[in-house]
Amino acid sequence: PAAAKAQMEGGRVLLTQVTHTCSSISPMRCPRAPWSVGAYQHMGSRETQEDRLVVVPNLSDVDCHTPCSFFGVFDGTVGDFASENVKELIIPKLNESLSWKAFRDGLGGRHNDQAFSASDEKLLEQAVRDMYRSVDESLLQR
Repeated sequence: PAAAKAQMEGGRVLLTQVTHTCSSISPMRCPRAPWSVGAYQHMGSRETQEDRLVVVPNLSDVDCHTPCSFFGVFDGTVGDFASENVKELIIPKLNESLSWKAFRDGLGGRHNDQAFSASDEKLLEQAVRDMYRSVDESLLQR
């Protein structure tokens, strides 16, 4: 496979070049996160790559010891309209969620070895529901 060109921009890992049949992003170290991330796409016999991916190594804009990341692969089964738009909408819609804001605000003093409380888990679950519901609504309006 040919290596795709990737860069960090606005805290997101972006693909800047994809080959016709397959591409890969070699593992790259993510700033402020204790892991590396890489990706591989293979198109098979299709003429275009309609799938999209989003990698946000650190969603937290607070100084905390518990990095919070987002990794998404969006299937473009019948074209790239939905996958391309979801890729662009997903993080802004998460950031709009009141549940996400409450969850994120609670990360400030937390350490990696500290378990999430039941209320933290409920906030995060609601934030993800809010995010996808809001993305769906926005997508239907386009």
